[in-house]
Amino acid sequence: MRIVNDRSLAFPKRRPCERSIHSTSSGRIQIKDPAIKLLSRIVHGADVSTDLYGEPEAPGLKAIAEGFGRLGLENDHTVLEKQLIVYDALYEYCRQKLVPVE
Repeated sequence: MRIVNDRSLAFPKRRPCERSIHSTSSGRIQIKDPAIKLLSRIVHGADVSTDLYGEPEAPGLKAIAEGFGRLGLENDHTVLEKQLIVYDALYEYCRQKLVPVE
C-alpha cells in the first residue's frame, strides 16, 4: 500500500503487465510479453513527436491522454489513477490483437 497526498491507494491484485516484466541480473528490464511490446509502441507513438513505430492506435491514445489532462483533476496522481483502466483495456486489446486466428 502506498500513501499519496494523504490518501491510501491499495492495489490488491497485480496488473497484467506486471506479470510480464522481469529484471535481469544486470538490472536491465526484460519484457517477454508480446502484448506489452505492442502496447509500448502505441504509448511511444502517443507520447513522442517522432514516432518510430507508426502504430495506428497511437493518435487515439494521445487524444485520450490529452483529454484526461483537461478534466481539471486535482493532481497528476489523480490523473494516473483514473487512466489506469484505459491502459488495462489497451493491454487487453493488444493481447487479443496478437492471438492467432484459427
